Amino acid sequence: MTDLKDKLQIITPFTNQAPAERRKKIIVKQTECNKCGTCCIGASPMLLKDDYKLYLSNLLNDTNTYTVRLNEPLYNRREQDLYYSPIEVIKIDEDSGCIFYEGAGQCSIYENRPIQCKEFECWDNTPPMEGLEDRCLKRKDIFGGIDFLMDLIEKHEEFCSYDKFLNLIEKFHRNNEEALKDLIDILKFDISARDYVANSFGIKEKSINLIFGRPMTECLEFLGLHIRKEEETFVIRKIDNGTKVD
Repeated sequence: MTDLKDKLQIITPFTNQAPAERRKKIIVKQTECNKCGTCCIGASPMLLKDDYKLYLSNLLNDTNTYTVRLNEPLYNRREQDLYYSPIEVIKIDEDSGCIFYEGAGQCSIYENRPIQCKEFECWDNTPPMEGLEDRCLKRKDIFGGIDFLMDLIEKHEEFCSYDKFLNLIEKFHRNNEEALKDLIDILKFDISARDYVANSFGIKEKSINLIFGRPMTECLEFLGLHIRKEEETFVIRKIDNGTKVD
């Protein structure tokens, strides 16, 4: 069974992907960060509880960070494989890598970079950051004092859990029509929750990705499905088939 620590490596760029022979050479020749930018290009870091101070200083906010939810499907383009997040984590936004990476080995927040960036040692062949799963920043660490928002998050998780969502998709691929209707109900709830928060409280779309995670429709392509919304009707395509659901 895969260790949780190994699973966490799928949602962070800080992994040792180089062959053993190359890593040995790196260990011998390198003893500190040379600012090559490889880890910054790979993905953005996950945030730890101690990184909350970056929100207090306004370096990080609800528009440049987002939530990866428990069991959320994640497609690793470098490995061309699909994984599932073993825990909830919060990450810095990405655009072909960390948004704070400026190229040429330059980080725009280097002096105030997240702890994972500071602790990662690419030249070290040992597993990175012991106890990472216990140190991760979660939504309750940010919104715990806002009762109405935590209530919305909990209701969203209850109705739109990825565990339930993935189970329904598996059934749909086996041509279970009842599962398709339940799947659509989850997608509609996810969309409605986002619209409600945006319209009722004037919260920006980017901010909602921190509150509820990214829209669930975005992962469907990774799972062999395509979806299109036509007014109040969803059109879902599986392989070569199209199915309309009201």
